[in-house]
Amino acid sequence: MAEFQIASLIFDMGVGAVVGFISGYAAKLILKVFLILAGVYFGSLVYLQQRGVIEINQQNIGNAVPFEFETTGIIPSLSGFLPMGGGFVAGFYLGFRRA
Repeated sequence: MAEFQIASLIFDMGVGAVVGFISGYAAKLILKVFLILAGVYFGSLVYLQQRGVIEINQQNIGNAVPFEFETTGIIPSLSGFLPMGGGFVAGFYLGFRRA
């Protein structure tokens, strides 16, 4: 019976690691593309503002950003999440560093 639990635990960790690696690799690639596009977008806004084509109201931008975040304080049960979650986190880290 204990061998079955160990095998199940190893399988869960392995699946979590593979899924985490793929997710981390994809997240880093998507993040790179997003940051490049965001940089081009904001750079073009600054350029257009300096040329007088558009006007950016910085006070309204500051008012639009919510600064208050509420936390619930509920601690979820980690017993079922820990094996796969631990593998996922380790795989995500390796995949994110790899890209």
